[in-house]
Amino acid sequence: MKTEDTIAAYNKAAREYAQSRTGTEDMAELEKFRKLLEHGSKVLDVGCAAGRDTRILKDMGLDVFGVDLADKLIAIAKKSNPDITFALADIRQLPFEDGAFDALWVSAVLHHLEKTGMQTALREFNRVLAPHGILYVHTKAGSGKLKTNEDTVSGQEREFELVIRKELETMLSEAGYSKISLEEKVSKSRPGLTWINALYAKDA
Repeated sequence: MKTEDTIAAYNKAAREYAQSRTGTEDMAELEKFRKLLEHGSKVLDVGCAAGRDTRILKDMGLDVFGVDLADKLIAIAKKSNPDITFALADIRQLPFEDGAFDALWVSAVLHHLEKTGMQTALREFNRVLAPHGILYVHTKAGSGKLKTNEDTVSGQEREFELVIRKELETMLSEAGYSKISLEEKVSKSRPGLTWINALYAKDA
C-alpha cells in the first residue's frame, strides 16, 4: 500500500481511530523507555497519531514533540493536548536539526513503510538523535505483508510490511545503533499478531 493511501485511510477514520486508542498495551515499554532518560529530556513521538503516547510521555516529565503525516489525526492531537507541540512531517525526512532529540519513540509506524523506506527512516532517526540517544521501535513481526480490515479504521484495508527479528537487528546495526534490548511479544488484543519491541542507543 502506498504511503498516500495509508494516510488517506487514517484521515478518513481519524475520529474513530483516535477513540479506539485511549488505552495502551505498551505501558511497561513506556516505563522502561522513561527510566533511560533524565527529567525534561527532549523526545520525538514519531507517528504520534492522535497523541495518546505523546500525552503519556509528557506526563512522565519529558519534553515531547509529536509528528505524523495524517493531518486529521494531528488536528485531534492538538485539540486534546494544547500544551504539546504537534506537526505534520514525513518520518523519512524530518524537519529538525541534527542531534535535536535525546530520544525517539517510534510505535506502530515503521511497518507502514517498505523495507527501503524503513532503512531511510532509521538513518533519519539517527541524524536527529543526539550522541548515545535512545531509540524505541515497536513494529509488527513476521514475513511478507499483512493485510487487515479493522473496525478502528472503518473497515478499510491496510497493508503492513512485516520484519523478522534478524532483519530489524541488521537494519538497526547498519543505521548506527547498538542494542539495549529486543524482544517479541504476542499481542494481548490480537493473539495471532506478534510485535517486536526494540530498544537501542545511537552510536557515538
